[in-house]
Amino acid sequence: MLNLIILKMNKTKILFFDIEISPIISYNWRLWQSDAIDIVEDWQILCFAYKWAGEKRVHVVGQDDFKSWKPGVNNDEDVVKALHKLFDEADIVVGHNGDGYDIKKVNARMIFHKLKPPSPFRTVDTLKVARKVAGFSSNKLANLVEQLDLGKKMDAGGIDVLKGVLKGVKKDWKHLKEYNKMDVVILERLYYELLPWMTNHPSLAVLNDQPDACPKCGSTNLRKGGFYITKTGKYKRYQCLSCSGWTHGRKKYPLDVKYVD
Repeated sequence: MLNLIILKMNKTKILFFDIEISPIISYNWRLWQSDAIDIVEDWQILCFAYKWAGEKRVHVVGQDDFKSWKPGVNNDEDVVKALHKLFDEADIVVGHNGDGYDIKKVNARMIFHKLKPPSPFRTVDTLKVARKVAGFSSNKLANLVEQLDLGKKMDAGGIDVLKGVLKGVKKDWKHLKEYNKMDVVILERLYYELLPWMTNHPSLAVLNDQPDACPKCGSTNLRKGGFYITKTGKYKRYQCLSCSGWTHGRKKYPLDVKYVD
């Protein structure tokens, strides 16, 4: 994994996160491919796990962590407020299918609870990255981390664990939270594995106010590596010796220039 010293030096706050939600409880006429007749209880966020880049500990926050929680009562208001605070602090938020699922789900609950939008942040969706730069047989988090030897997802426990959580069963809450935390562990590992390949990562050089740093990891340990050529000119090319990613300088040189000190 990328040197933690580099990450701690960065001013940029990178948040890795994952959410676990409850199922929609509804009335249905049949079991197979059936539309809900009426919703008894809509989905809510049961818990979320998170970790800041450069930090060793993975945190998890669940409905059962708050004084307002009552066993058997599904109420995610305090959980959503806690997540809102984290989003408000973050410069970059990382998730697997975060853009298409997790962040939208969180936004829905923030709007439901009448919260104002958190301060703007950039996102990195590792699902989008995997799809863009490679042709893996499966882009699911579980398959990617196993194929790349980065770890293994826990067994979620299925509907029985969710039923237990909704009833307030402590062992089921513990299982769900451990499952949630492990997803953030392997998410971070996947992020660093894909980082050198990312072509549109938010620039840490800009966010850290270090124009000569690697835009992907913020390291200043770069080596020259030829030119990046466009139709109208060429730019010095560099490889980061910390994350192995490539970048190029801002100064444009004529196409006929063969060597630049």
